[in-house]
Amino acid sequence: MTPYQSNKDSGVIYTGTILARTRGARRSAAVYFQNLCRYSHKIILLCSNDVFNMKIRLSIIGAALLLRHQPAYAQSNTKPAPIVRRRTKKAKGVKKIPFCRRSKKEAKNGRVSALDFLHWDLDPWMQEEDPEDNVQRLAIPSLTQAFYNSVVDVRATVSAKDVELIFSTNGNWQLALMKLLDTKYFPENESVKSSYLITTSPPISVAQMETGLVKVGNILYKDAEPHVVVAPGKVITALKEKDYILAGSEPKKIIQTYGNVILKRKGDDSIQSFEDLYCIEPGRFASSDPAEAGSYGNYKDSVYNIAFNLMLASAADPGSSEATAIAHEEALALQTRLFDDQGVATIGAPMHRSLPHMIATGQADAGLIFLHLAVFAMNDNPGVFEAVYLASDKDGSTDDSTILALGQEPMEGNKVGTFSVVQTNTPLNNDQEKATAAFLKALDSAEFTDILTEVGLRRP
Repeated sequence: MTPYQSNKDSGVIYTGTILARTRGARRSAAVYFQNLCRYSHKIILLCSNDVFNMKIRLSIIGAALLLRHQPAYAQSNTKPAPIVRRRTKKAKGVKKIPFCRRSKKEAKNGRVSALDFLHWDLDPWMQEEDPEDNVQRLAIPSLTQAFYNSVVDVRATVSAKDVELIFSTNGNWQLALMKLLDTKYFPENESVKSSYLITTSPPISVAQMETGLVKVGNILYKDAEPHVVVAPGKVITALKEKDYILAGSEPKKIIQTYGNVILKRKGDDSIQSFEDLYCIEPGRFASSDPAEAGSYGNYKDSVYNIAFNLMLASAADPGSSEATAIAHEEALALQTRLFDDQGVATIGAPMHRSLPHMIATGQADAGLIFLHLAVFAMNDNPGVFEAVYLASDKDGSTDDSTILALGQEPMEGNKVGTFSVVQTNTPLNNDQEKATAAFLKALDSAEFTDILTEVGLRRP
Protein backbone atom coordinates (compact mmCIF):
# COMPACT_ATOMS: atom_id res chain seq x y z
CA MET A 1 0.00 0.00 0.00
CA THR A 2 1.35 3.41 -0.93
CA PRO A 3 0.33 6.48 1.08
CA TYR A 4 -0.24 9.77 -0.67
CA GLN A 5 -0.85 13.09 1.09
CA SER A 6 -3.70 15.03 -0.54
CA ASN A 7 -3.22 18.67 -1.51
CA LYS A 8 -6.13 19.79 0.73
CA ASP A 9 -4.60 18.32 3.91
CA SER A 10 -7.81 16.38 4.39
CA GLY A 11 -6.11 13.07 5.02
CA VAL A 12 -4.02 10.33 3.48
CA ILE A 13 -4.96 8.48 0.32
CA TYR A 14 -4.01 4.80 0.19
CA THR A 15 -4.00 3.10 -3.19
CA GLY A 16 -3.35 -0.48 -4.08
CA THR A 17 -4.51 -3.56 -5.93
CA ILE A 18 -5.68 -6.74 -4.25
CA LEU A 19 -6.31 -10.08 -5.91
CA ALA A 20 -9.16 -11.65 -3.97
CA ARG A 21 -10.36 -14.89 -5.51
CA THR A 22 -12.49 -16.14 -2.60
CA ARG A 23 -15.08 -14.68 -0.26
CA GLY A 24 -12.76 -15.32 2.67
CA ALA A 25 -9.98 -13.39 1.00
CA ARG A 26 -12.28 -10.49 0.33
CA ARG A 27 -13.40 -10.48 3.97
CA SER A 28 -9.78 -10.52 5.12
CA ALA A 29 -9.04 -7.58 2.84
CA ALA A 30 -11.92 -5.66 4.35
CA VAL A 31 -10.66 -6.30 7.88
CA TYR A 32 -7.16 -5.19 6.85
CA PHE A 33 -8.48 -1.91 5.44
CA GLN A 34 -10.62 -1.31 8.50
CA ASN A 35 -7.65 -1.79 10.82
CA LEU A 36 -5.52 0.39 8.57
CA CYS A 37 -7.92 3.29 8.75
CA ARG A 38 -8.88 2.67 12.40
CA TYR A 39 -12.45 3.77 11.76
CA SER A 40 -14.97 3.06 14.48
CA HIS A 41 -18.04 3.21 12.26
CA LYS A 42 -17.07 3.05 8.62
CA ILE A 43 -14.50 2.77 5.91
CA ILE A 44 -14.94 4.33 2.52
CA LEU A 45 -14.02 2.48 -0.64
CA LEU A 46 -14.19 4.27 -3.94
CA CYS A 47 -14.41 1.38 -6.38
CA SER A 48 -15.50 1.73 -9.99
CA ASN A 49 -16.67 5.31 -9.30
CA ASP A 50 -19.15 4.25 -6.58
CA VAL A 51 -19.07 5.02 -2.87
CA PHE A 52 -19.62 2.08 -0.53
CA ASN A 53 -20.00 2.29 3.24
CA MET A 54 -19.32 -0.98 5.05
CA LYS A 55 -19.94 -2.83 1.77
CA ILE A 56 -16.97 -4.62 0.24
CA ARG A 57 -17.50 -5.37 -3.43
CA LEU A 58 -14.30 -6.73 -4.93
CA SER A 59 -14.06 -8.40 -8.30
CA ILE A 60 -13.32 -12.12 -8.27
CA ILE A 61 -10.35 -11.39 -10.52
CA GLY A 62 -9.21 -8.30 -8.65
CA ALA A 63 -10.02 -4.69 -7.95
CA ALA A 64 -8.16 -1.41 -7.82
CA LEU A 65 -9.12 0.36 -4.63
CA LEU A 66 -8.85 3.95 -3.47
CA LEU A 67 -9.20 4.52 0.26
CA ARG A 68 -9.66 7.93 1.78
CA HIS A 69 -8.32 7.97 5.34
CA GLN A 70 -9.24 11.15 7.22
CA PRO A 71 -7.67 11.25 10.70
CA ALA A 72 -9.85 14.24 11.61
CA TYR A 73 -12.89 11.94 11.53
CA ALA A 74 -11.27 8.80 12.94
CA GLN A 75 -11.61 7.81 16.58
CA SER A 76 -8.67 6.21 18.30
CA ASN A 77 -9.13 2.69 19.66
CA THR A 78 -6.78 3.34 22.54
CA LYS A 79 -7.39 6.91 23.67
CA PRO A 80 -10.90 7.93 24.76
CA ALA A 81 -12.36 11.12 23.35
CA PRO A 82 -12.13 14.05 25.76
CA ILE A 83 -15.31 15.41 27.30
CA VAL A 84 -16.16 18.93 26.23
CA ARG A 85 -18.70 21.17 27.96
CA ARG A 86 -20.25 24.10 26.16
CA ARG A 87 -20.13 27.09 28.50
CA THR A 88 -23.41 28.94 28.67
CA LYS A 89 -24.94 31.73 30.66
CA LYS A 90 -26.19 30.43 34.02
CA ALA A 91 -29.83 31.10 34.70
CA LYS A 92 -31.96 30.30 37.67
CA GLY A 93 -34.30 27.41 37.07
CA VAL A 94 -33.21 26.73 33.48
CA LYS A 95 -31.73 23.36 32.73
CA LYS A 96 -28.01 23.20 31.97
CA ILE A 97 -26.55 22.23 28.64
CA PRO A 98 -25.39 18.59 28.96
CA PHE A 99 -21.85 17.27 28.81
CA CYS A 100 -20.83 16.57 25.23
CA ARG A 101 -19.85 13.03 24.47
CA ARG A 102 -17.64 13.87 21.50
CA SER A 103 -14.32 15.49 20.82
CA LYS A 104 -14.07 18.57 18.64
CA LYS A 105 -13.76 17.79 14.95
CA GLU A 106 -12.79 19.76 11.89
CA ALA A 107 -15.71 21.62 10.43
CA LYS A 108 -15.93 23.41 7.12
CA ASN A 109 -12.22 23.46 6.28
CA GLY A 110 -12.01 19.68 6.69
CA ARG A 111 -15.15 18.90 4.71
CA VAL A 112 -15.00 17.13 1.40
CA SER A 113 -17.36 18.68 -1.11
CA ALA A 114 -18.47 17.38 -4.48
CA LEU A 115 -16.04 19.77 -6.17
CA ASP A 116 -13.06 18.18 -4.39
CA PHE A 117 -13.54 15.20 -6.71
CA LEU A 118 -13.48 15.12 -10.50
CA HIS A 119 -15.64 17.63 -12.31
CA TRP A 120 -17.02 17.10 -15.80
CA ASP A 121 -18.34 20.00 -17.86
CA LEU A 122 -21.88 19.65 -19.16
CA ASP A 123 -22.72 20.26 -22.80
CA PRO A 124 -22.19 23.95 -23.66
CA TRP A 125 -25.29 24.17 -25.89
CA MET A 126 -27.54 23.29 -22.94
CA GLN A 127 -28.85 25.74 -20.33
CA GLU A 128 -25.89 26.85 -18.25
CA GLU A 129 -26.02 25.81 -14.62
CA ASP A 130 -23.79 26.70 -11.70
CA PRO A 131 -23.08 23.62 -9.50
CA GLU A 132 -22.58 25.89 -6.48
CA ASP A 133 -25.73 28.01 -7.03
CA ASN A 134 -28.73 25.88 -6.15
CA VAL A 135 -31.20 28.73 -6.62
CA GLN A 136 -30.06 29.29 -10.21
CA ARG A 137 -30.01 25.54 -10.92
CA LEU A 138 -33.52 24.88 -9.58
CA ALA A 139 -34.93 27.82 -11.55
CA ILE A 140 -34.17 26.06 -14.88
CA PRO A 141 -35.24 23.63 -13.32
CA SER A 142 -32.22 21.28 -13.22
CA LEU A 143 -31.89 18.35 -10.85
CA THR A 144 -28.20 17.71 -11.56
CA GLN A 145 -26.41 16.66 -8.38
CA ALA A 146 -22.94 15.22 -7.91
CA PHE A 147 -22.85 11.51 -6.95
CA TYR A 148 -26.58 10.86 -7.47
CA ASN A 149 -28.21 12.84 -10.30
CA SER A 150 -25.44 13.38 -12.82
CA VAL A 151 -25.81 12.22 -16.43
CA VAL A 152 -22.85 13.08 -18.65
CA ASP A 153 -22.56 10.21 -21.14
CA VAL A 154 -26.14 10.23 -22.40
CA ARG A 155 -27.16 13.32 -24.39
CA ALA A 156 -30.69 14.14 -25.40
CA THR A 157 -33.28 16.86 -25.77
CA VAL A 158 -36.68 15.20 -25.91
CA SER A 159 -40.22 16.52 -26.06
CA ALA A 160 -42.52 15.17 -23.35
CA LYS A 161 -45.63 16.65 -24.98
CA ASP A 162 -47.33 13.28 -25.61
CA VAL A 163 -46.14 11.47 -22.47
CA GLU A 164 -49.22 9.94 -20.83
CA LEU A 165 -48.44 11.08 -17.27
CA ILE A 166 -46.22 13.95 -16.14
CA PHE A 167 -46.12 14.14 -12.36
CA SER A 168 -44.13 16.65 -10.30
CA THR A 169 -43.69 16.34 -6.54
CA ASN A 170 -41.40 16.93 -3.60
CA GLY A 171 -39.19 13.85 -3.43
CA ASN A 172 -39.18 13.08 0.27
CA TRP A 173 -42.16 10.66 0.06
CA GLN A 174 -40.89 8.79 -2.98
CA LEU A 175 -40.60 5.45 -1.17
CA ALA A 176 -44.40 5.47 -0.86
CA LEU A 177 -44.72 6.64 -4.47
CA MET A 178 -42.52 3.83 -5.78
CA LYS A 179 -44.63 1.26 -3.93
CA LEU A 180 -47.84 2.80 -5.30
CA LEU A 181 -46.56 2.76 -8.88
CA ASP A 182 -45.22 -0.78 -8.60
CA THR A 183 -48.10 -2.48 -6.81
CA LYS A 184 -51.18 -0.58 -8.02
CA TYR A 185 -50.93 2.17 -10.61
CA PHE A 186 -48.72 0.54 -13.27
CA PRO A 187 -50.42 -2.90 -13.04
CA GLU A 188 -53.77 -1.17 -13.57
CA ASN A 189 -52.48 1.21 -16.27
CA GLU A 190 -50.08 -0.78 -18.42
CA SER A 191 -49.68 1.80 -21.20
CA VAL A 192 -48.51 4.49 -18.75
CA LYS A 193 -45.67 2.19 -17.66
CA SER A 194 -44.11 2.91 -21.06
CA SER A 195 -44.92 6.63 -21.13
CA TYR A 196 -44.37 8.74 -18.02
CA LEU A 197 -42.15 11.50 -16.62
CA ILE A 198 -41.99 11.80 -12.83
CA THR A 199 -39.79 14.21 -10.89
CA THR A 200 -39.22 13.48 -7.18
CA SER A 201 -37.00 16.36 -6.22
CA PRO A 202 -37.00 19.71 -4.44
CA PRO A 203 -40.40 21.19 -5.33
CA ILE A 204 -39.82 22.44 -8.88
CA SER A 205 -43.47 22.40 -9.98
CA VAL A 206 -43.77 26.18 -10.40
CA ALA A 207 -40.56 26.48 -12.43
CA GLN A 208 -41.57 23.40 -14.42
CA MET A 209 -44.91 25.02 -15.30
CA GLU A 210 -43.17 28.28 -16.24
CA THR A 211 -40.43 26.88 -18.47
CA GLY A 212 -41.76 23.46 -19.46
CA LEU A 213 -38.27 22.08 -18.83
CA VAL A 214 -36.71 19.35 -16.71
CA LYS A 215 -32.93 18.96 -16.89
CA VAL A 216 -30.60 16.36 -15.40
CA GLY A 217 -26.99 16.55 -16.55
CA ASN A 218 -26.98 16.38 -20.35
CA ILE A 219 -30.60 15.19 -20.57
CA LEU A 220 -33.26 17.85 -21.21
CA TYR A 221 -36.99 17.33 -21.41
CA LYS A 222 -39.02 20.11 -23.00
CA ASP A 223 -42.82 20.47 -23.13
CA ALA A 224 -42.72 18.92 -19.66
CA GLU A 225 -45.38 20.90 -17.83
CA PRO A 226 -46.80 18.58 -15.14
CA HIS A 227 -50.34 17.22 -15.27
CA VAL A 228 -50.51 16.51 -11.52
CA VAL A 229 -48.62 18.08 -8.61
CA VAL A 230 -48.23 16.93 -5.01
CA ALA A 231 -46.51 19.52 -2.83
CA PRO A 232 -46.43 21.39 0.50
CA GLY A 233 -48.79 24.29 1.07
CA LYS A 234 -46.45 27.08 -0.09
CA VAL A 235 -45.97 25.48 -3.50
CA ILE A 236 -49.71 24.91 -3.90
CA THR A 237 -50.30 28.57 -3.00
CA ALA A 238 -47.73 29.68 -5.60
CA LEU A 239 -49.44 27.56 -8.26
CA LYS A 240 -52.76 29.20 -7.34
CA GLU A 241 -51.30 32.70 -7.50
CA LYS A 242 -49.86 32.05 -10.96
CA ASP A 243 -53.14 30.53 -12.17
CA TYR A 244 -51.62 27.12 -12.96
CA ILE A 245 -54.38 25.05 -11.33
CA LEU A 246 -57.21 23.57 -13.41
CA ALA A 247 -60.50 25.42 -12.95
CA GLY A 248 -62.68 23.46 -10.53
CA SER A 249 -59.74 21.44 -9.18
CA GLU A 250 -59.34 22.10 -5.47
CA PRO A 251 -56.14 21.05 -3.62
CA LYS A 252 -56.73 18.01 -1.45
CA LYS A 253 -54.53 17.11 1.52
CA ILE A 254 -53.43 13.49 1.12
CA ILE A 255 -50.20 12.99 3.11
CA GLN A 256 -49.01 14.03 6.58
CA THR A 257 -45.64 13.45 8.21
CA TYR A 258 -44.64 12.45 11.74
CA GLY A 259 -42.25 15.36 12.03
CA ASN A 260 -38.48 15.01 12.26
CA VAL A 261 -35.94 12.71 13.85
CA ILE A 262 -32.17 13.02 14.24
CA LEU A 263 -30.28 10.94 11.68
CA LYS A 264 -26.81 9.73 12.67
CA ARG A 265 -24.37 6.97 11.85
CA LYS A 266 -25.27 3.69 13.51
CA GLY A 267 -23.33 3.17 16.73
CA ASP A 268 -22.41 6.84 17.25
CA ASP A 269 -23.28 7.14 20.94
CA SER A 270 -22.31 10.82 21.06
CA ILE A 271 -25.78 11.72 19.76
CA GLN A 272 -28.43 10.22 22.02
CA SER A 273 -30.96 13.02 22.43
CA PHE A 274 -31.85 16.48 21.15
CA GLU A 275 -29.62 18.09 23.80
CA ASP A 276 -26.56 16.48 22.20
CA LEU A 277 -26.99 18.76 19.18
CA TYR A 278 -25.40 21.48 21.34
CA CYS A 279 -22.15 19.53 21.06
CA ILE A 280 -21.95 19.48 17.27
CA GLU A 281 -19.29 21.81 15.92
CA PRO A 282 -20.38 24.51 13.44
CA GLY A 283 -20.23 23.20 9.88
CA ARG A 284 -20.81 19.56 10.87
CA PHE A 285 -24.62 19.58 10.94
CA ALA A 286 -26.27 18.14 7.83
CA SER A 287 -29.35 19.82 6.43
CA SER A 288 -31.04 21.02 3.26
CA ASP A 289 -29.38 23.64 1.13
CA PRO A 290 -31.06 27.03 1.84
CA ALA A 291 -32.31 26.99 -1.76
CA GLU A 292 -34.69 24.23 -0.68
CA ALA A 293 -36.62 26.73 1.37
CA GLY A 294 -39.41 24.40 2.49
CA SER A 295 -37.38 21.63 4.13
CA TYR A 296 -34.58 24.00 5.19
CA GLY A 297 -37.10 26.21 7.00
CA ASN A 298 -38.79 23.18 8.56
CA TYR A 299 -35.53 21.85 10.00
CA LYS A 300 -34.26 25.24 11.12
CA ASP A 301 -37.55 26.20 12.77
CA SER A 302 -37.85 22.79 14.43
CA VAL A 303 -34.42 23.15 16.04
CA TYR A 304 -35.36 26.54 17.47
CA ASN A 305 -38.86 25.49 18.56
CA ILE A 306 -37.79 22.29 20.30
CA ALA A 307 -34.86 23.98 22.05
CA PHE A 308 -37.07 26.87 23.18
CA ASN A 309 -39.79 24.58 24.56
CA LEU A 310 -37.34 22.30 26.37
CA MET A 311 -35.59 25.27 27.97
CA LEU A 312 -38.84 26.91 28.99
CA ALA A 313 -40.28 23.68 30.41
CA SER A 314 -37.24 23.26 32.67
CA ALA A 315 -37.52 26.75 34.19
CA ALA A 316 -38.71 27.19 37.77
CA ASP A 317 -41.19 29.80 36.54
CA PRO A 318 -41.93 29.05 32.84
CA GLY A 319 -44.35 31.95 32.64
CA SER A 320 -41.84 34.61 33.62
CA SER A 321 -40.41 37.03 31.10
CA GLU A 322 -36.89 36.16 32.29
CA ALA A 323 -37.37 32.46 31.55
CA THR A 324 -38.82 33.27 28.13
CA ALA A 325 -35.91 35.57 27.28
CA ILE A 326 -33.32 33.00 28.35
CA ALA A 327 -35.06 30.19 26.47
CA HIS A 328 -35.15 32.35 23.35
CA GLU A 329 -31.46 33.23 23.72
CA GLU A 330 -30.39 29.60 24.09
CA ALA A 331 -32.63 28.35 21.29
CA LEU A 332 -31.40 31.05 18.93
CA ALA A 333 -27.79 30.29 19.87
CA LEU A 334 -28.26 26.60 18.98
CA GLN A 335 -30.02 27.43 15.73
CA THR A 336 -27.25 29.86 14.77
CA ARG A 337 -24.53 27.39 15.73
CA LEU A 338 -25.96 24.59 13.57
CA PHE A 339 -27.25 26.57 10.58
CA ASP A 340 -25.49 29.91 10.32
CA ASP A 341 -22.00 30.03 11.89
CA GLN A 342 -20.37 27.99 9.10
CA GLY A 343 -23.42 26.93 7.14
CA VAL A 344 -24.88 23.44 6.97
CA ALA A 345 -23.13 20.39 5.53
CA THR A 346 -24.58 19.67 2.08
CA ILE A 347 -23.66 18.68 -1.46
CA GLY A 348 -26.67 20.63 -2.74
CA ALA A 349 -30.26 19.83 -3.62
CA PRO A 350 -32.01 17.44 -3.39
CA MET A 351 -31.60 17.06 0.36
CA HIS A 352 -32.99 13.51 0.51
CA ARG A 353 -29.74 12.40 -1.18
CA SER A 354 -27.41 15.04 0.26
CA LEU A 355 -28.28 14.78 3.94
CA PRO A 356 -27.71 11.01 4.34
CA HIS A 357 -24.62 11.30 2.11
CA MET A 358 -22.94 13.84 4.38
CA ILE A 359 -23.60 11.71 7.47
CA ALA A 360 -22.63 8.36 5.95
CA THR A 361 -19.34 9.74 4.60
CA GLY A 362 -18.35 11.34 7.91
CA GLN A 363 -18.58 14.92 6.66
CA ALA A 364 -21.34 15.63 9.16
CA ASP A 365 -22.12 14.19 12.59
CA ALA A 366 -25.92 14.32 12.43
CA GLY A 367 -28.88 16.19 11.04
CA LEU A 368 -32.61 16.63 11.40
CA ILE A 369 -34.59 14.75 8.77
CA PHE A 370 -38.21 13.85 8.17
CA LEU A 371 -39.00 10.58 9.95
CA HIS A 372 -40.18 8.96 6.71
CA LEU A 373 -36.95 10.01 4.96
CA ALA A 374 -34.96 8.32 7.71
CA VAL A 375 -37.05 5.20 7.00
CA PHE A 376 -36.14 5.58 3.30
CA ALA A 377 -32.41 5.94 4.02
CA MET A 378 -32.33 3.06 6.53
CA ASN A 379 -34.43 0.81 4.29
CA ASP A 380 -32.05 1.23 1.34
CA ASN A 381 -28.86 1.20 3.45
CA PRO A 382 -29.31 -1.29 6.31
CA GLY A 383 -26.68 -1.09 9.02
CA VAL A 384 -25.51 2.43 8.12
CA PHE A 385 -27.92 4.77 9.92
CA GLU A 386 -29.72 5.17 13.22
CA ALA A 387 -32.54 7.57 14.08
CA VAL A 388 -33.08 9.36 17.40
CA TYR A 389 -36.74 10.06 18.17
CA LEU A 390 -37.93 13.63 18.75
CA ALA A 391 -41.18 12.54 20.33
CA SER A 392 -43.42 12.97 23.35
CA ASP A 393 -44.46 9.30 23.39
CA LYS A 394 -41.06 7.60 23.12
CA ASP A 395 -37.35 8.27 23.48
CA GLY A 396 -34.07 6.64 22.48
CA SER A 397 -33.21 5.55 18.97
CA THR A 398 -33.64 2.73 16.47
CA ASP A 399 -31.73 1.37 13.50
CA ASP A 400 -34.73 -0.68 12.33
CA SER A 401 -36.64 1.00 9.50
CA THR A 402 -39.72 -1.13 10.17
CA ILE A 403 -39.87 0.03 13.79
CA LEU A 404 -39.26 3.65 12.83
CA ALA A 405 -42.06 3.49 10.24
CA LEU A 406 -44.55 3.05 13.09
CA GLY A 407 -44.10 6.80 13.63
CA GLN A 408 -43.98 9.00 16.70
CA GLU A 409 -45.99 11.65 18.48
CA PRO A 410 -43.82 14.67 17.60
CA MET A 411 -42.63 16.63 20.62
CA GLU A 412 -43.81 20.22 20.90
CA GLY A 413 -42.08 22.35 18.29
CA ASN A 414 -41.24 19.45 15.94
CA LYS A 415 -42.85 20.67 12.72
CA VAL A 416 -45.26 18.37 10.88
CA GLY A 417 -45.66 18.64 7.11
CA THR A 418 -48.79 18.16 5.02
CA PHE A 419 -48.80 17.59 1.24
CA SER A 420 -51.70 18.26 -1.11
CA VAL A 421 -52.52 17.01 -4.61
CA VAL A 422 -53.87 19.17 -7.42
CA GLN A 423 -54.38 18.89 -11.16
CA THR A 424 -52.79 21.63 -13.26
CA ASN A 425 -54.29 23.35 -16.28
CA THR A 426 -51.78 21.80 -18.68
CA PRO A 427 -53.74 20.82 -21.85
CA LEU A 428 -54.22 17.04 -22.07
CA ASN A 429 -55.06 14.61 -24.85
CA ASN A 430 -57.42 11.66 -24.31
CA ASP A 431 -54.72 9.23 -23.13
CA GLN A 432 -53.32 11.82 -20.74
CA GLU A 433 -56.76 12.55 -19.30
CA LYS A 434 -57.31 8.85 -18.58
CA ALA A 435 -53.85 8.44 -17.03
CA THR A 436 -54.31 11.54 -14.87
CA ALA A 437 -57.75 10.49 -13.61
CA ALA A 438 -56.45 7.02 -12.76
CA PHE A 439 -53.46 8.47 -10.92
CA LEU A 440 -55.60 10.81 -8.82
CA LYS A 441 -57.82 7.85 -7.96
CA ALA A 442 -54.79 5.77 -6.92
CA LEU A 443 -53.57 8.54 -4.60
CA ASP A 444 -56.98 8.50 -2.92
CA SER A 445 -57.16 4.71 -2.58
CA ALA A 446 -57.17 2.50 0.51
CA GLU A 447 -54.12 0.72 -0.88
CA PHE A 448 -52.16 3.97 -0.78
CA THR A 449 -53.29 4.56 2.81
CA ASP A 450 -51.76 1.18 3.71
CA ILE A 451 -48.55 2.06 1.86
CA LEU A 452 -48.22 5.31 3.79
CA THR A 453 -48.44 3.35 7.02
CA GLU A 454 -45.65 1.04 5.88
CA VAL A 455 -43.18 3.85 5.19
CA GLY A 456 -43.68 6.19 8.14
CA LEU A 457 -46.39 8.47 6.78
CA ARG A 458 -50.12 8.90 7.40
CA ARG A 459 -53.27 10.50 6.09
CA PRO A 460 -54.04 14.03 7.38
